[in-house]
Amino acid sequence: MNRRKKPPGTSSRAARSTQGLVLAACVVLGSSAFLLTRDDVERSALQSAERVRTTEPSRATHDAELASSARREPAAVFATHPTIDGQRRSGEASLGGAEARSALPHSTRTLIRVVDGAGAAVPDAALEVWCERPAALAGVREEYIHGRSAANGEFAVEGVWNSLSAVAWHASSTAPLTELTSHVNALELVLRPAQCVRGVVRDAISGEPLAGAEICIWTHARSDIVSSAADGTFAHPRVPAIGRRQQVRTSADGYASRISFVECDALDGTRTWSAPHEPARIHGSGADARVEISLWPEARLHGRVVGPGGEPIVGARVRAEGYAALLSDAAKPCTAETRTDERGRYDLHGLRPDIAHALFVDAPPLAAQLVELPSGAEHETDFQLEPGATIQGVVLDPSGAPAEGITVLLRRMDAPKAASGGGESASTRILGRASSTTADVAGAFAFEGLGSHRYQLRVMRGPQVLLRRDVVPQPGEAIALPPLTLDIDSFTLLGAVEADSALAPVEGTRIEVRREHTLGSVLVAGDGTFRIAGLDAKEPYELRWFAADSEHMLARTTAWASETVRLHASHRAR
Repeated sequence: MNRRKKPPGTSSRAARSTQGLVLAACVVLGSSAFLLTRDDVERSALQSAERVRTTEPSRATHDAELASSARREPAAVFATHPTIDGQRRSGEASLGGAEARSALPHSTRTLIRVVDGAGAAVPDAALEVWCERPAALAGVREEYIHGRSAANGEFAVEGVWNSLSAVAWHASSTAPLTELTSHVNALELVLRPAQCVRGVVRDAISGEPLAGAEICIWTHARSDIVSSAADGTFAHPRVPAIGRRQQVRTSADGYASRISFVECDALDGTRTWSAPHEPARIHGSGADARVEISLWPEARLHGRVVGPGGEPIVGARVRAEGYAALLSDAAKPCTAETRTDERGRYDLHGLRPDIAHALFVDAPPLAAQLVELPSGAEHETDFQLEPGATIQGVVLDPSGAPAEGITVLLRRMDAPKAASGGGESASTRILGRASSTTADVAGAFAFEGLGSHRYQLRVMRGPQVLLRRDVVPQPGEAIALPPLTLDIDSFTLLGAVEADSALAPVEGTRIEVRREHTLGSVLVAGDGTFRIAGLDAKEPYELRWFAADSEHMLARTTAWASETVRLHASHRAR
C-alpha cells in the first residue's frame, strides 16, 4: 500500500462536496446544552444510528450516513447521510411548543396542524418530519418527510411510526422541535417569533468571501436554507427563540462543510465558538451582530484497489470517516463514500483537510482493509486485497431451538488507533470496527470478507450481551463455529397469533419486540406460533404484530418473557 501526501491548502476541487450530512445535533434550553448521549461503538454496528462514545473523556459524537437516500441506506452497517440524521433531541415541547392528543389503537395517520400564537391556522407553512418506522425484514426503517401545510394549516403523515420528530417554520417564525415516542392521531405545532443570525462566509486559507454558500440552522430544520451573497454575507431569519444556542451548518461547492455553535441573545450579544477549548466570541447584538464562518477547501483521497493477482477490483466500496471536535464534549462526523471504477480507481472529495480520517475498503469475499490517514489536503492510497475469511454459526436458545431474530455482532479488537490530525481532530472511530447480522429462522448467521485479525463475536438482544466468543481467522479460512447456546438464565417467549379469515394466512407476518426501542423481530410460522429468544425477566416487553408488508399493525400487547402470549386481530389496522 502506497501513500503520498500534500500539505493542507495546496489542493482543492471546484466540485460539489460529497460529505456526509451532519449528525452532531445539539439544542439548548436556557444555558444547558443537550449534547449527544454516549453509547458503545457496537450500537452503530447494530444500525441504530444513535450516539457513540469517543475514546477521549467526555467527547460525544454521532455516526453519519453516506448514502444519497433521504435518511439512510438500509443495508449500511456503519454509516450513511445523517440520520437528523435521527438523533436530534429537544426538551422544547415541554415549554408549550406542541400539544399531542392520544391516538386510537392501530391508527396509521398523524395529522399535524400548524397554528400561530393565537391558535389560528397557518397555511403554506414549511414542515420537516422524521419518522422511525416499525422494523421490517426489508426496506427503510427511517423516513424523512418535508412539505407544506394546507389552507387549514394541516399536514398528514401516513403510516405507523415508533418515534416522530417534527418542526415547522413560516416567514420569521418557527415551531420548536417536537419529539414523540408514542403514536398520536393529532399534533399541533405552534409558531413563535424567531431570531435572526447574520454573518459572512470566507475561505479559511485566503480569507476571501464565498458566494453561494448554503447556511441552515441544523438543530432546527436542515432544509430551511439561505445562501450567501456575492460578498459572502448572509442573514438567516429563523433561529428558534426557545433554546438559544444552535448549530449552524455551512457548506459550499469545493469546500468541506462546517458546524458552528451560535447563540443569539438580545442582552449579551451574538456569540460563537470556533474551536473546542476557545472562549466564545462576541459579535454584537441585534441587527448589528455578524458572525464569521470559515470553510476549508475540500481534501481529496484517491488511489487504486486491486485483487490478489494485481487485477483491478470494480465496484469496491471505499469509505472515509473523520470527526471534528466542536466543543469539549461534542464532535461532528466528516464522511464520504464512493465505489471503484473499471480501472479499480476511487476518488473521494468533500472532506476537511485539517482533521485525520479512517479509510475503509471492502469488496466481499475479499478481505476488507482499514487504514488511518493523518490530516492533509491530498492522500493517494493504493490497496491490494487478499482472500477473505468467513465465519458462520448457529445460535440456539437454552432448549436447543433456533434463536431466530437474535443479533450477532462481530467486533474487530485490533483496529488501528486514529491518526494524528489538527487541533480540531477527534479520535472517535466507527468505520471498520464492527458489523452485525441477524440470525435467520434456523438461528444461522454468517460473516464474510474478513481479514486475519482478532475478532470478538457477541450475541445480543438490544444492548444486552448474552454471550461472547473470540475468533482469529487465518487468510481465506472458512470457520464453522460450534452451536452457540444461550445461557439457561435467558428466557424464550412463546406465543401464537390468531385472526379472522380476512387476514389469513398469518404465515409471514411479523412480531416485533420492544423495550423503549425495537430489539428485533421474528416471523410467524405457518401454524401461527412464534418464539423470541434471548430475553430477560427485568421488565415486561411490548409485542407488536405486523402484517407481512410491515405497514399495518394488527395487534399489540405487553408481556413478561416467562409468559405464553396470544395475539388476536379481527380487522386490519387503518
